[in-house]
Amino acid sequence: MSTGTFRLSIRAKLSLSETAAAVSHFSALLSALSEQVVSTTDVDWDVDTLAVGSLAIGARPIAVGEAARDQLDSEYLAAARRLQHYPPDGACASAADEQMARLSHLLADRPSGLRFETASGIVTIGDPSLWPADEPDIAPTESLGSIEGEVQTLRSRNRLQFTIYDALTGSAVQCSLAKGQQEKMRDIWGKRASVSGLVKRDGTTGRPTEVHSITEFREIELVPPGTYREARGALPGDGDTPLAEDVLRMLRDAE
Repeated sequence: MSTGTFRLSIRAKLSLSETAAAVSHFSALLSALSEQVVSTTDVDWDVDTLAVGSLAIGARPIAVGEAARDQLDSEYLAAARRLQHYPPDGACASAADEQMARLSHLLADRPSGLRFETASGIVTIGDPSLWPADEPDIAPTESLGSIEGEVQTLRSRNRLQFTIYDALTGSAVQCSLAKGQQEKMRDIWGKRASVSGLVKRDGTTGRPTEVHSITEFREIELVPPGTYREARGALPGDGDTPLAEDVLRMLRDAE
């Protein structure tokens, strides 16, 4: 799991509507915790991971200081432990506890499990056999590299960030620009680009999740469809070279 990610994993067979409800409750839970910890400003969250089948979703707070992020981490796990030890049977003490209860009630009629995970801990609720003890927890990797894809989201709140959708995997990759690099982002929304820098990848899937310490950013001009046809006749001939169809005819006649 990426550092700073708040993750919810559900082990149960979910319908489309139940999946949507679970994501909605998770979003409301993070909003409630944000209001509780950082009441002076709104906290934006980016989706870090998303997998379906059962459900696994992770999100990271944007432009939040280390102290506030640590407190969010603590409150997230504390709310999960309250749900683990004292399942709600009436009114909830806080908005965060209410969203925890709604997640629990969503799965009340079937064998299921909930897992709440941050960089500092894991709280599991439900059938423990659904979470194998030997389940690998592979740390993310980071190395110099490049990501090519389409720029879809630009943000300038507190720091300049943008999202690029990797052309190979289709996954969203969060990129952070340093001071002085803002000019590189002019008129780039919706265009193809290549970003080079320190690329962080998910340890399990190898998919890129983040690029920082960017060293190069350049727009890639797309080749118009059918351009290859313009190359026809680009190489000069000596006048004696037979046409391809004549060569094929001669070969056929020789059989």
